[in-house]
Amino acid sequence: MATELTFTNYNSLWDYRTTDYKIKNAGTAFAGSNLPGVAIMKSLQALLRPGDTTDMKVEGLFRVYVEYSRSHNWKWSGGGACGTPKILDAVQPPLECQAFAVGLMMLMIAKPPFGLGIPIADVDRPTFVGDLVKANKVGFVAHHPSDGVLDLPPNVHALKVDTLTPGYYVWANHKVVSYGGKFFDPSYGCQYAKLADMVYLKIDDFGIQGEENVDYKAWESRASTDEEGKCYLKCSSQNKTYYFKVHPATTRSVAGKLEYDGPFTAL
Repeated sequence: MATELTFTNYNSLWDYRTTDYKIKNAGTAFAGSNLPGVAIMKSLQALLRPGDTTDMKVEGLFRVYVEYSRSHNWKWSGGGACGTPKILDAVQPPLECQAFAVGLMMLMIAKPPFGLGIPIADVDRPTFVGDLVKANKVGFVAHHPSDGVLDLPPNVHALKVDTLTPGYYVWANHKVVSYGGKFFDPSYGCQYAKLADMVYLKIDDFGIQGEENVDYKAWESRASTDEEGKCYLKCSSQNKTYYFKVHPATTRSVAGKLEYDGPFTAL
């Protein structure tokens, strides 16, 4: 039996995402709402044409969603957690990538006019963590504009090094939305054919200069306080190897090298 809801916000709908529901006075509620999620759907409706396929609607939704996030100064945080689409309800502190992903997912699965009405079984929110290194989750490195994305600055700083130019972020993990064989990344505003495409530099190893067989727990502990740049991440791309010296931001001193500010937990 369908569950009737009086539409209030997207978080209430998120609680019913696996339940058959209908919304009382949906048209009136939609027309009178000023929530960001509704504004995004109204913008999308203005672009859609009769005969558009679901794939075309998803592409349109993604573009409108990304443009709205930029034009309304949504802010991205590299840490924390958010498992609901509260960003669609105008809750706008800096939020992690999961908040942007579940917001897009909500607009895909919510029933019209509040969403596209795609069956939840056809949509997923996968998490990519990169390859394990010495049986540890050490993350991966994404290209990240040096002037930041959604007010989130890079956490790897550099002058020009070899063929690399400034702008990277070491991620413990990153969350996107998958549909129809594509991966939609509303945080970076791009799409991937496969999850591994988000990797710009692969982390191959971690260590402390002059010390061998360092386990991850010891490395992490030392990296959080190291002022001499002895802790490093070894990364590779296009058959070249790079070493990120690991410094707390308070001790960073870039001089023609790559330095990573952390975080040093939960990688």
